[in-house]
Amino acid sequence: MTENPEPAGEPAGVKLRRARVSLGYTQEQLEAESGVSQATLSRLERGRGEPTLRVARALSRVLRVEVDDLFLLFRL
Repeated sequence: MTENPEPAGEPAGVKLRRARVSLGYTQEQLEAESGVSQATLSRLERGRGEPTLRVARALSRVLRVEVDDLFLLFRL
């Protein structure tokens, strides 16, 4: 049996933070690469809302995930 490194019940913000950190980005660096403000990144990582389409597109490009997957992360 393969061990699942991401618990199913883990909050979306925690998963977003993990994706950012796994690519070696600080919030400031992700802001510079994506154009998404650090305040917005912090809010999303703390589970205080969902990304807009513009934010999801920008983050998906930098974090190398599909936009649909990013939205699903926040909807579940």
